[in-house]
Formats: sequence, C-alpha cells, structure tokens
Amino acid sequence: MKAWYLIHTKPRQEALADANLQRQAFETYLPLYIRVAKRRGAWRDEPGHRP
Repeated sequence: MKAWYLIHTKPRQEALADANLQRQAFETYLPLYIRVAKRRGAWRDEPGHRP
C-alpha cells in the first residue's frame, strides 16, 4: 500500500500546487467537477471542488 499525504493550499491555487508536485515526480490526485454558474447574465462552466 502506498503512503499518501494531504496538503493544504491557498484558495484557488490547487491546480498550481498539483502541477508543482507533478513536476517533482509525485503522483497526484486532484478531483474536480464542472460547476455551471451564471455570471453577468451568461451561463459558464467553472471548475470546482466538492465540499
């Protein structure tokens, strides 16, 4: 069984932290889902995290 670690990131910096860890040859898991939100009258798809 592999050891795993949980990291704490600043808000909206999860993708940057994931890229930095992958560049250092770590295996990462970053679960995202697409959230549909209405911004300024237009519907947009935005990446989000499950609470």
